[in-house]
Amino acid sequence: MTRADSDETPVTVGAVKIPHSAGTQNMNGSGNRKNAKDNNMLIAIVEIPMARKATKQDAIDRAKKAAPTYVDLGQKGLIRKYFLNGDTSGGGVYLWESRQAAEAWYTTQWYDWIEERFGARPKLTMFDNYVVVDNLAAEVRIDGEAWAPAL
Repeated sequence: MTRADSDETPVTVGAVKIPHSAGTQNMNGSGNRKNAKDNNMLIAIVEIPMARKATKQDAIDRAKKAAPTYVDLGQKGLIRKYFLNGDTSGGGVYLWESRQAAEAWYTTQWYDWIEERFGARPKLTMFDNYVVVDNLAAEVRIDGEAWAPAL
């Protein structure tokens, strides 16, 4: 992925071109992420049909090759991506800062790019995300704000 220097030049990932400014509407003037309360986060699940499950090593190798693309998307609103390897499909679970950031990535060009790479059209499902239970951080967040359940 190449990162453009101006807001007018698109960012290119494979055959996919994304406007440089896409997904950056959630940033404040310093480039820091705004509170999630400003724009509800979104979870996207992408499933790509596969003839067979990849070996663990093949799945890791593909993820390592693709990872830089998703690191770069951090500047476009991607918070986290989990790579998936199932019996009949592969794909990912993505956490985006907002629906707007996700929709800037999942374009017709993106569908074509995935189909060209994997030989199958992906299935995309988007979910609004208002509440997060994070057991590693020992917290619950609602609209980005900490919340303590009554015990």
